[in-house]
Amino acid sequence: MSQRSTHKRRGRDRANAGRSIPTFTHDAPQRVLGDYEAFVRKELEKAKLPALTLALGLADLGPTIIEADLKSERGPTLFGLATALHVALNAIPDGYPLVSTEQAPFKTSPNDGVRAALEAQGVEPDDFVKATGLNERQSALRRYVIWLLAENYIYQSSIVYRVANTLVLLGLKPFGGLGVEPSHTNRLFSNFVGVPAYDYMLTLVGLWSFALQNPALDTRTFLQDGPKRQELAPAFSSVLDELSLRFDEFRGLDVFPVAQEYTGKARACAFFSRWPLIRLNDHQFIVAAHPFLKIQVATKSITKALALAREDEGGGSTMYSRWMGGRLELFFGELCELWRPSGHFGEYEYLAKGSEKSPDRIIFEQHGSKNVACLFQLKLKMLSEATHFGAKDESIRKDLASAFSETIYKTVKFLVRAETAVANGQLREDNADLTRRILKCDRFCLVGIVPDMPSVFTFGDLRSMLLTEVKANLNASEREWFDRHFSSRCVWHIMDLHEFEFFLSIPARERELYKRLLAYFRDADVNGPFIRDEKLPTNFRTYLIRRYGRPAPATERHRIDSYVPELFSIFAGTIEDVSRYFALKPLPSTQVDAEST
Repeated sequence: MSQRSTHKRRGRDRANAGRSIPTFTHDAPQRVLGDYEAFVRKELEKAKLPALTLALGLADLGPTIIEADLKSERGPTLFGLATALHVALNAIPDGYPLVSTEQAPFKTSPNDGVRAALEAQGVEPDDFVKATGLNERQSALRRYVIWLLAENYIYQSSIVYRVANTLVLLGLKPFGGLGVEPSHTNRLFSNFVGVPAYDYMLTLVGLWSFALQNPALDTRTFLQDGPKRQELAPAFSSVLDELSLRFDEFRGLDVFPVAQEYTGKARACAFFSRWPLIRLNDHQFIVAAHPFLKIQVATKSITKALALAREDEGGGSTMYSRWMGGRLELFFGELCELWRPSGHFGEYEYLAKGSEKSPDRIIFEQHGSKNVACLFQLKLKMLSEATHFGAKDESIRKDLASAFSETIYKTVKFLVRAETAVANGQLREDNADLTRRILKCDRFCLVGIVPDMPSVFTFGDLRSMLLTEVKANLNASEREWFDRHFSSRCVWHIMDLHEFEFFLSIPARERELYKRLLAYFRDADVNGPFIRDEKLPTNFRTYLIRRYGRPAPATERHRIDSYVPELFSIFAGTIEDVSRYFALKPLPSTQVDAEST
């Protein structure tokens, strides 16, 4: 191939990398959820098909979701499958329990499940379908896009990194110079759940591993015979109680009233992200689909620990959350050591008088002739459920006004106040040189890091809303600096640990964060319209995989060739522990190979 044609191909690859998430194009007719439910009930009656048979057929499709944990090899997406399953459960007339007998055996029909799930692809949020005015439609579209981006991100995300991150942050595993410290988390789980935290995590991972290849679970055969069987039985029972609902409890909204605010396909996803196991009787369960168990392992364990601490201490801000926040900072410092050994700086007090602090982590880069300071702020913050599922504009604004905007405006305040301190001779002497070096940089890369968050700051509307909240928290002199310098000297982004770790997975010579973010923003057009060519912007992780991954011959999907070894070893050790205690087959390679997109 000629050099010129190679350049052309790479140019096309980059152009196609920036927008790759399809939006609202479905073969099925567009419907609101109520209309789809009426359609399913009518079809069930016409075909004389029991709703339970349809539900079991949909559950049978769970293990066929193999494409990025989002799409079945038979066609439907996870979201269409979940919506059809929730509607089918609502339509079952029988009472609990359901018992399979020789006279009335459980029957399944995956083919009917495929048809129902494909029809569900067209279900859209009520407010999006019914919006009329421009502002009303813009608001509905924003909420819908956030839900779509959030759902795509969390289900596609690497189980390897998420399990490792969770175990390190909970104090259950060491990382680099950060040791184990399980006592705080174990006390909470033992007091409120009745089992040690690691046993709880092993059970979650075991259930997820099982669900990858099995649509149904029988508690009488799940645990392996052996010395840990009795020890793990309480954890297994506790997790089942937490993550399951009786099939008849999915009817209506009594157990989950806030789901009234979630419409379209978001309602079913909200239900199954809380309760991925559907209890048919005392021993038998069906699995909504394995990705719903994956997020329990990868996302919700930290949320649970923080919720237990609030219950334990009776408040919003707890000693436990402060402990975990400190552990997050130490963990990120160890990750930066992998990136720039001995070339990164931690938080410090920079004023001669007072206790104001610098950003949490500082790294310097060179971009051409420009000196760049990468300034990180870390927060123990996640998207609220209402924002994730696109319920209300109010929840979005509340999230943006909290720690997310703080990750940016705290750094702006530091830059302005440090400049003033230099002018007035008020810098702290023992680190004055570091402060001056930061201020002399030509460009600033402001990055917020949170433990676990879908990558939603990928389109201009939401990014603009966040900057509005940033400015609202600045005083007059800080706003003046912002207006003069921010757009010309700063780039900014907010990402979670998982996305940052994918940055660490690319070749070492390419790990220049400022340069990578500039290229990502340009290619994905993050400040452009919501939708271009019926596609949404990709996230930073997907950009990195498409830019630095290799195409797999069979699928043309791009893959990053390797994980951060230190994180993979944590995951591998956990899977080894799980395999000793549960009756499981080896994990499919799609779940443990480096990530693709």
